[in-house]
Amino acid sequence: MSEVGVDIYPESAEKKMVVGIVGMGIVGEAVFEGLQTKGHQVMVNDVRDIPYHIHTLDELAEECGVIFICVPTPKREDGSCDLSIVYEVFNQLHFRIAQLMKGDEYIPPVIAIKSTTIPGTVDSMSPMYPFVCSNPEFMTEKNALKDFLNPDRIIIGAKNRTVITKMKEVFSGFEAPVIITSPTEAEVIKYMSNSYLLTKVAFAQEISKVCQMLRIDAKTVYKGITADKRINPNHLDPTIGPVSLHTPCLSKDLLALIIQLEKSGYDSTFLKSAYVNAVDGTMLVPMLKIKEVVR
Repeated sequence: MSEVGVDIYPESAEKKMVVGIVGMGIVGEAVFEGLQTKGHQVMVNDVRDIPYHIHTLDELAEECGVIFICVPTPKREDGSCDLSIVYEVFNQLHFRIAQLMKGDEYIPPVIAIKSTTIPGTVDSMSPMYPFVCSNPEFMTEKNALKDFLNPDRIIIGAKNRTVITKMKEVFSGFEAPVIITSPTEAEVIKYMSNSYLLTKVAFAQEISKVCQMLRIDAKTVYKGITADKRINPNHLDPTIGPVSLHTPCLSKDLLALIIQLEKSGYDSTFLKSAYVNAVDGTMLVPMLKIKEVVR
């Protein structure tokens, strides 16, 4: 198989290893519990006082075959993605790994970035440490563990054959297609997946507005539209309303993508319009700026 493509890793090839997780939020906890059910030994690190046995980053670097970084990537005031925690953890890990690699028998771990990072992040890390990859998550907050254990696909964004092999070993017990991509392709898959879901919410708001204008029942229209087997009903219910500010991931990621694309010289009027229509209009300064652009 080429390094970029789709593969089903055979269940008979299941391998167990010591895995590390940095950041025990919703994603980290799901990865922790999920990988334990698959027979892996899992070590965790977190800066908070949480009810787990906490290991240091040095211990993870010394003992783990793969280390998942699952730390937050919060929104800055301008709406862009704050990657400072991801880089801080990565730098601490690869510094310690570099020290350990001076020994003859040490096998360096793969660092898998599961945090949502803007396109190009992992490529910026690989010159410092080649055994790094993007492994985005596609979990919902309410069903994180179930989603992790039953994925539609597993994305491994890596160029290094050793990294790909180790990551496939971690997920060898999962019955899901493994899609091998470049790191940036993996990051874009994550952002565009969330952007598409938010675009569906935006379209649902348009359905709602049309039904209100015509004084017809939006729920009936929704049932009729989604009876078409080509149209997935998820995120398309016009009666639910816009994306709540308390459900931040979809809107946070789309806004971060819009801003990153603008910095790269690409102005996506389509994504901006979807953002405005899908998200509550009280979205502070970034929303006001986008509204001005799409008028």
